Amino acid sequence: MGQQSALGGAVHSESVPAAAEPLASRPSCQLHLGQPATRVCERCGAFGCPDCVTATLRPKVSWRCRVCLEPELRQQGVLQARGRRAQRAILLLAFWYAFSGAAGLVELPFAATGVASFLHLAVQVTAVILFCQWFYVAVRVAAVMGWDPRATPAGAVGSWFVPLVNFIWPFSITRRLLMGGDSALVLAWQVTSIHGCVAALINSLLGAAHYNLMRGYSGADEVLPAISAFSITTSVVLLAAVLFGAAVVARTTTKIHRATTPPSDLRIGILQQADGGADGPTTK
Repeated sequence: MGQQSALGGAVHSESVPAAAEPLASRPSCQLHLGQPATRVCERCGAFGCPDCVTATLRPKVSWRCRVCLEPELRQQGVLQARGRRAQRAILLLAFWYAFSGAAGLVELPFAATGVASFLHLAVQVTAVILFCQWFYVAVRVAAVMGWDPRATPAGAVGSWFVPLVNFIWPFSITRRLLMGGDSALVLAWQVTSIHGCVAALINSLLGAAHYNLMRGYSGADEVLPAISAFSITTSVVLLAAVLFGAAVVARTTTKIHRATTPPSDLRIGILQQADGGADGPTTK
């Protein structure tokens, strides 16, 4: 069935295309042209298909496209590498504190005591440097992900070296990195660290008295066992502190990694929840 044109020719209705749907109402993936978009990146607003816009946790469900996730994923590799180094150094320090506690049960020659003190200083400085590098990167990654650690990376590291402030502020930053989770672990780390630092300070002051008593001063037999017992107790508390610290490093690194790239089973649950009308914007 045709219609007559002004020139008398027949124009078939099949040759007239139907009105196309506006492109604005049918968004497509920006990376896969022609692929319908089902998600919107909450950072840049880009449309994307399920392969291009990923569900993340920060701490609630959030959606990020590949472009926005790329700098976070690069920082994730650095964070995990620094975390592994820091854990190894901290565990080495824990082994040293255990060795120090055991060595306190026996009488060591003066020369051996000097060598042990030098090795202790070397292990402790190495562990502190590697831990500070990890802490710096962790705060920086949190800032890139849009979290609010309430401190710059340099300020977070510097807070560990300010007297009295280092008893509170760094642990508060760590709790924010963990998004409020593992509070008991952080509290145990904080309590043992504070007690260990105070005990180590007292133990260093007792070191001079211990040296003088070993030179044969009267009353050494009554005081030396008490000083040795306090030294062993200090080593045990510091051992607990560094073990809790190693656990915090592992938990924080894992938490930040899971926030950017949730495991497949958790991601499936997030997508099912979002498709049911929960968190995460969708296009219609």
